[in-house]
Amino acid sequence: MNRTAGDKCLSAYADLHCRVQRRLFAEVSAGRSAVSLKHEYPGRHGIPARMFNSVRVSLEGKAASVQEVMKLVRDELEGRISRALQ
Repeated sequence: MNRTAGDKCLSAYADLHCRVQRRLFAEVSAGRSAVSLKHEYPGRHGIPARMFNSVRVSLEGKAASVQEVMKLVRDELEGRISRALQ
C-alpha cells in the first residue's frame, strides 16, 4: 500500500469513527444507554463491535474530561466570588 492509499484509508476510518461517535453522543444525550445501543450499532452503521467499543470508550473519556474541567471552572468561580464578597 502506498502512502496515498494508506492516508485515504485512515481518513475514511477517522471520518466513520467521528460520525458514529457524534451519533452515539446524540442518542446517549437523549437518554439511551450506550450498552443497549451496542447491539444496534454494528448492523446500523456497518462497523464491527470492537469499533463500537472504541467509539464508546473514547466518548466516555471525552465526557469525563469535560466533567473534570467543569469542576475546576466551578472551583475557580467560587473562589472569585468569595474574594469579591470579602
